[in-house]
Amino acid sequence: MAGSLFQQYPYDIPTEAFPFEIFKQAFVAVQSCVVHLQKVPLAQRFALVPLGPPLLAYRSNCKAMLSAVNGAVELVVDRACKAGEPIVVWCGPQPNSKLLINYGFVDDDNSYDRLVVEAALNTEDPQYQDKRLVVQRNGKLSVQIFHVYAGKEKEAVFDMLPYLRLGYVSDPSEMQSVLSSQGESLYGSSSARPAC
Repeated sequence: MAGSLFQQYPYDIPTEAFPFEIFKQAFVAVQSCVVHLQKVPLAQRFALVPLGPPLLAYRSNCKAMLSAVNGAVELVVDRACKAGEPIVVWCGPQPNSKLLINYGFVDDDNSYDRLVVEAALNTEDPQYQDKRLVVQRNGKLSVQIFHVYAGKEKEAVFDMLPYLRLGYVSDPSEMQSVLSSQGESLYGSSSARPAC
């Protein structure tokens, strides 16, 4: 939106009066008051709540949330609160990287936190088409994104390793063996699974 405003009114914003350093400070001040609303259409997902972030604590594992109600932002709590008791608000299902960018903090107990690993088959590999067929047969893509969640690292490794191993297959006879197999893993047999 800001980009389109600058394009529509390029001479209305005196850039010499607002150097980039001032812009960054203003942006941080505004961004720090943006809250992520739950259960609303995408166009209404974010709202400016000037006193929200300074007065509230945020966590990824609580149930209190900020919601849009009749054009206003309302705090819906998940329990009875006493006067002076801190209120913790849910930020939505976001990994720590998003929490850091959007709210300026990370949550050590964030069950939505994940490490994103992108793996791709080499398009210059002479066996690329065969490998692509194998990964598609196993519900994967030639450029595949894997998510590694805290506490579920072993499952992620079992999901990634056959894909990565397939990428390193160079012997055509081994590739033919993989192509002719009808098993569940990329290598066609559970014996090919790594021992972790």
